[in-house]
Amino acid sequence: MKLTIENTTDTEVELLTATQNGQAESTELRFKILDDDGNVLAMQPYKQGLGANVVSLSNGQTVARIPAGASYVSDEFALNVPATSLTNVKVKLEVDKLRYHTGKDDEVVIPGSGSEKTVSLVDTAYFGEVTDVTPTSSFGDQI
Repeated sequence: MKLTIENTTDTEVELLTATQNGQAESTELRFKILDDDGNVLAMQPYKQGLGANVVSLSNGQTVARIPAGASYVSDEFALNVPATSLTNVKVKLEVDKLRYHTGKDDEVVIPGSGSEKTVSLVDTAYFGEVTDVTPTSSFGDQI
Protein backbone atom coordinates (compact mmCIF):
# COMPACT_ATOMS: atom_id res chain seq x y z
CA MET A 1 0.00 0.00 0.00
CA LYS A 2 1.01 3.64 -0.30
CA LEU A 3 0.35 6.55 2.00
CA THR A 4 -0.74 9.88 0.49
CA ILE A 5 -0.91 13.03 2.61
CA GLU A 6 -2.02 16.33 1.14
CA ASN A 7 -0.82 19.63 2.58
CA THR A 8 -3.72 22.05 2.09
CA THR A 9 -1.98 24.87 4.00
CA ASP A 10 0.10 27.79 2.74
CA THR A 11 3.16 26.58 4.67
CA GLU A 12 5.54 23.68 4.20
CA VAL A 13 4.96 20.97 6.82
CA GLU A 14 7.00 17.98 7.91
CA LEU A 15 6.12 14.54 9.24
CA LEU A 16 8.54 12.39 11.23
CA THR A 17 8.83 9.27 9.07
CA ALA A 18 11.74 7.54 10.83
CA THR A 19 14.26 7.83 13.64
CA GLN A 20 17.89 6.74 14.16
CA ASN A 21 18.97 8.07 10.76
CA GLY A 22 16.17 6.27 8.94
CA GLN A 23 16.82 2.89 10.54
CA ALA A 24 13.98 2.84 13.10
CA GLU A 25 10.25 3.50 12.95
CA SER A 26 8.62 6.86 13.47
CA THR A 27 7.54 7.61 17.01
CA GLU A 28 4.83 9.96 15.72
CA LEU A 29 3.08 8.07 12.87
CA ARG A 30 1.32 4.73 13.20
CA PHE A 31 -1.42 2.66 11.63
CA LYS A 32 -4.13 0.91 13.59
CA ILE A 33 -6.38 -1.81 12.25
CA LEU A 34 -9.80 -1.51 13.92
CA ASP A 35 -12.95 -3.60 13.85
CA ASP A 36 -16.43 -2.08 13.40
CA ASP A 37 -16.67 -1.43 17.14
CA GLY A 38 -13.37 0.49 17.24
CA ASN A 39 -11.39 -2.30 18.91
CA VAL A 40 -7.70 -2.32 17.96
CA LEU A 41 -6.82 -5.53 16.12
CA ALA A 42 -3.26 -4.51 15.28
CA MET A 43 -0.92 -1.53 15.41
CA GLN A 44 2.08 -0.82 13.20
CA PRO A 45 4.48 2.14 13.33
CA TYR A 46 5.27 3.84 10.03
CA LYS A 47 8.79 3.94 8.65
CA GLN A 48 10.31 5.50 5.55
CA GLY A 49 13.98 6.46 5.66
CA LEU A 50 14.55 7.38 2.01
CA GLY A 51 12.51 8.65 -0.91
CA ALA A 52 11.13 11.70 -2.64
CA ASN A 53 10.95 14.69 -0.24
CA VAL A 54 12.28 12.52 2.62
CA VAL A 55 15.24 14.14 4.38
CA SER A 56 17.54 12.76 7.08
CA LEU A 57 18.53 15.45 9.57
CA SER A 58 21.73 15.76 11.59
CA ASN A 59 19.80 15.02 14.81
CA GLY A 60 18.98 11.49 13.54
CA GLN A 61 15.37 12.26 12.68
CA THR A 62 14.00 11.67 9.18
CA VAL A 63 11.14 13.83 7.93
CA ALA A 64 8.95 14.03 4.87
CA ARG A 65 8.79 17.65 3.73
CA ILE A 66 5.50 18.51 2.10
CA PRO A 67 5.47 21.89 0.34
CA ALA A 68 2.41 24.13 0.60
CA GLY A 69 -0.41 22.83 -1.59
CA ALA A 70 1.49 19.64 -2.45
CA SER A 71 1.20 15.98 -1.51
CA TYR A 72 3.51 13.37 -0.04
CA VAL A 73 3.25 9.89 -1.54
CA SER A 74 5.16 7.20 0.30
CA ASP A 75 7.01 4.27 -1.14
CA GLU A 76 5.02 1.05 -1.17
CA PHE A 77 4.94 -0.78 2.16
CA ALA A 78 3.18 -3.76 3.72
CA LEU A 79 0.50 -3.29 6.33
CA ASN A 80 0.18 -6.42 8.44
CA VAL A 81 -3.48 -7.35 8.94
CA PRO A 82 -4.27 -10.18 11.39
CA ALA A 83 -5.58 -13.31 9.67
CA THR A 84 -8.47 -13.36 12.14
CA SER A 85 -9.77 -9.97 10.93
CA LEU A 86 -13.32 -9.72 9.70
CA THR A 87 -14.19 -8.89 6.08
CA ASN A 88 -14.45 -5.13 6.78
CA VAL A 89 -11.90 -3.28 8.90
CA LYS A 90 -10.92 0.33 9.42
CA VAL A 91 -7.36 1.45 8.77
CA LYS A 92 -6.54 4.48 10.90
CA LEU A 93 -3.45 6.65 10.50
CA GLU A 94 -2.53 8.47 13.69
CA VAL A 95 -0.35 11.57 13.32
CA ASP A 96 0.85 12.80 16.72
CA LYS A 97 2.63 15.93 15.47
CA LEU A 98 2.92 18.22 12.48
CA ARG A 99 6.29 19.88 12.19
CA TYR A 100 7.92 22.93 10.62
CA HIS A 101 11.70 23.35 10.23
CA THR A 102 12.54 20.33 12.39
CA GLY A 103 15.94 20.73 14.07
CA LYS A 104 16.28 24.45 13.20
CA ASP A 105 16.12 27.47 15.51
CA ASP A 106 12.60 28.36 14.34
CA GLU A 107 11.24 24.80 14.72
CA VAL A 108 7.50 24.55 15.39
CA VAL A 109 5.67 21.40 16.50
CA ILE A 110 1.88 21.30 16.80
CA PRO A 111 -0.54 18.47 17.59
CA GLY A 112 -1.48 16.42 14.55
CA SER A 113 -4.60 14.51 13.68
CA GLY A 114 -5.22 11.50 11.53
CA SER A 115 -7.46 9.83 9.07
CA GLU A 116 -9.43 6.62 8.85
CA LYS A 117 -10.74 4.52 5.98
CA THR A 118 -12.91 1.41 5.88
CA VAL A 119 -11.53 -1.32 3.65
CA SER A 120 -12.83 -4.71 2.56
CA LEU A 121 -10.52 -7.70 2.91
CA VAL A 122 -10.91 -10.14 0.06
CA ASP A 123 -9.12 -13.43 -0.53
CA THR A 124 -7.44 -13.09 -3.88
CA ALA A 125 -7.03 -16.04 -6.23
CA TYR A 126 -3.41 -16.23 -7.34
CA PHE A 127 -1.93 -18.18 -10.20
CA GLY A 128 1.49 -18.64 -11.72
CA GLU A 129 2.70 -19.26 -15.23
CA VAL A 130 6.07 -20.74 -16.20
CA THR A 131 7.34 -18.88 -19.26
CA ASP A 132 10.91 -20.17 -19.54
CA VAL A 133 12.91 -23.11 -18.19
CA THR A 134 16.63 -23.71 -18.63
CA PRO A 135 17.70 -26.35 -19.44
CA THR A 136 14.63 -27.60 -21.29
CA SER A 137 15.34 -31.13 -20.04
CA SER A 138 17.62 -32.57 -17.37
CA PHE A 139 18.34 -35.92 -15.79
CA GLY A 140 19.21 -34.30 -12.44
CA ASP A 141 22.97 -33.80 -12.78
CA GLN A 142 22.95 -31.18 -15.56
CA ILE A 143 22.93 -27.43 -15.08
